[in-house]
Amino acid sequence: MKEYLSHYKNEYGERWIFTYDYATGLGTITGSDVSWDNYQVIDGSAIGLLLNDGELKWLRASWDNAMKVIEKNSDESIISLRNQKD
Repeated sequence: MKEYLSHYKNEYGERWIFTYDYATGLGTITGSDVSWDNYQVIDGSAIGLLLNDGELKWLRASWDNAMKVIEKNSDESIISLRNQKD
């Protein structure tokens, strides 16, 4: 998997897209409310961007899901390395 992608549409019809690039470790958010400009996401928070409660909940959940993929792949790699040693 190269990237995690999540879409959200708020109650005003504004669309948001969160992307996490596994190769670079960078998260970004963009949306129609900000003229599709990109904002960096660190630990589930958008840097320099104000989000409403619903948008913030979605972004944090998206971040958590992206991190779960990293944790799962890390766990599988450890198991694979242990099996290679045996």
